[in-house]
Amino acid sequence: MRILIVEDSDSIRKMIEALLSGRGHEVTAVSNGAKGIEAARARTPDVILLDLNLPGSFDGFDVCERLRAEVLANAPAGPVGPAQLRAMPYLVQVVDEVKRTCPNVPMSFGRARCAIDVAGYTIPQDWLVMMAVYESNLDPIFTAPEKFDPERFSPERDEKKRAPDAFMPQGAGAMSFHKCAGFDFATVMMQLFAALAVRTAKWELPAQDLSMHWVVPPEHKSGLVVRWSKRS
Repeated sequence: MRILIVEDSDSIRKMIEALLSGRGHEVTAVSNGAKGIEAARARTPDVILLDLNLPGSFDGFDVCERLRAEVLANAPAGPVGPAQLRAMPYLVQVVDEVKRTCPNVPMSFGRARCAIDVAGYTIPQDWLVMMAVYESNLDPIFTAPEKFDPERFSPERDEKKRAPDAFMPQGAGAMSFHKCAGFDFATVMMQLFAALAVRTAKWELPAQDLSMHWVVPPEHKSGLVVRWSKRS
C-alpha cells in the first residue's frame, strides 16, 4: 500500500514512517502542506495520514478563502476603488500581516537627536542608529509572532496597540513623524494586488526553499516560484 504522511514533527513523522515501512508499505513522508500536495499529485497514495494542525500552508489556504469571500462581496467585478477598499477590513489585516512578517526594508537607520537610554545602555547624541525592523516585528509582544495570523490586527485583538511603536514597518510614530515616502502608495498597491489576485486567479507553490535572503527588498532564496492559472 502507498501511504503518504504529512506531519511537521520530525520525531512523530520518522516514528510513523519506520512503523509502516517495517510492515512492508511504500511510505512517503513530508513535513508541510505544500510538500504534501506535491507528493499526493506525484505518487497518488492509497492512504494519506494528515496532521490537522500543520503550520503555515493550510492556515494560508484559510486566509485566502476568507479574503476572497470579502473581495467578492464588495468588489466582485470591474475596477476596485477607494470605497470598496474601505469596505474590506480583513484585506487591511492581511496586508498589515504581510508587512509584519516580510518588511520591504529589513533594517532602517538614522541619527540620535539626543542621548537615548536603552536597557541600561546610553546611545550618545548624534550617533548613527540602525533599527532591525524584521526582528522588532517578531517581538514576543505579538502572540505567536512566528505565525502568519491576520487576526492579530482585528479590532478585538489589535496587537499593535500593546506597546508604543510595536508595529512600524514603514516608520515609527504618528503620520506627522518621519515615514516611508511610499507609505500610502505601497499599502494601496498591496491591497489592489491581493484583491485582484484572489478574485481572478488561482496559484500554487511548488516545493522550494522559502527561507529569506535579507537584501533590499527581501527575496526568497528560491526566487519564489509560483504557478498561476486563471480562475474559471
